[in-house]
Amino acid sequence: MTTAARLMNIGKILVPSGLLTRVGTLDAHELRRVRESIQAGADLLEDVEFDGPVVEIMRQLHERWDGGGEPQRLRGDEILIGARIAAVANAFVKMTSPRAWRGGMSFDEAMTTLTSMAGAAYDRRIVVALCHLIENRGAREAWSPEPGHAVM
Repeated sequence: MTTAARLMNIGKILVPSGLLTRVGTLDAHELRRVRESIQAGADLLEDVEFDGPVVEIMRQLHERWDGGGEPQRLRGDEILIGARIAAVANAFVKMTSPRAWRGGMSFDEAMTTLTSMAGAAYDRRIVVALCHLIENRGAREAWSPEPGHAVM
């Protein structure tokens, strides 16, 4: 799972840098191109041997707990646990990281957003586990932008 999480953005090498750093919203075609970069990365790596289902996890990152995702419309436990964990972690990082066109959310805002999507987009157990890490296991302090400074 760790290897898949580290490699999931490798397909972005195929996306023009101007698209990845653009200030402002992307049109539907541009957004699709960025979203498809994970599948493109999986395609690049499909013949590489890994310990574990690295490519399969990458292919399942856009699946949704409720079956409304892509590319296979998997639902619930049909989605590999590694893909479910990576999807929640990726969403949290995307929400809390500043982008060229917006600032990052606070940890609390991101947890509220993820919680509201639990059971639909994400496995509720994974969201609860992440919230537990942040609230009770020191992740807020460890992951804060400034060491020793809690993000509120």
